[in-house]
Amino acid sequence: MLLDTASRLAWHELIAALSARRGPARAYLEPRDGARPLRERLRGRWRFRVRTVVNFEEAFGVLAHRRTLSWVKFHARGAGILVVDGRTGDALLREEFRAWLAWPVSVEWLGKVRDGAGGGSIVWTSSRVRSGFGPWARTARRPPLCERLRALPWRLEALASDGGEDGPGRAGPAGSTRVSVWDRSGANVLVYEQETRFAHVDERSWT
Repeated sequence: MLLDTASRLAWHELIAALSARRGPARAYLEPRDGARPLRERLRGRWRFRVRTVVNFEEAFGVLAHRRTLSWVKFHARGAGILVVDGRTGDALLREEFRAWLAWPVSVEWLGKVRDGAGGGSIVWTSSRVRSGFGPWARTARRPPLCERLRALPWRLEALASDGGEDGPGRAGPAGSTRVSVWDRSGANVLVYEQETRFAHVDERSWT
């Protein structure tokens, strides 16, 4: 999570430029409606970088960063991961946490990549929380808080690739070769950085 004010402002400027398709960043935008299906263009593993609106997730992260009692009770383990299967269009969003320092908690959403005018979207279809380990492992399907977030589809605002030494990844705050910008139902904008173009989602584990 980004706590540095200058870095957050730089990201916000980049997000605004990519979403509005203006300024120097425009040269590195990929077409909204590519020749290939969106699932193929998004295939791979993406790591969360930043969101534009500070909500309870961000506020909780600030407390955790300062190692308060809240961190002991519950804290994130790394950035969230978005996985897109280029063959099936399945999408999996996973967030990892620790409760009381050692108790593992995994929150997951399953969805489908949809092509559409303006760039396409991800429609989330299911959610679950897995916690514990060994004989104490438990799975809760469609918990209320996760379902509230699941109901918010993600609309693709932009895909941007670093085209050279002055591309958005090297000159801007991204520090990456490819980023995706998502509008979560107008309530928030999320940015994910691509780690690899190879990934698979096992939808059978949800049945």
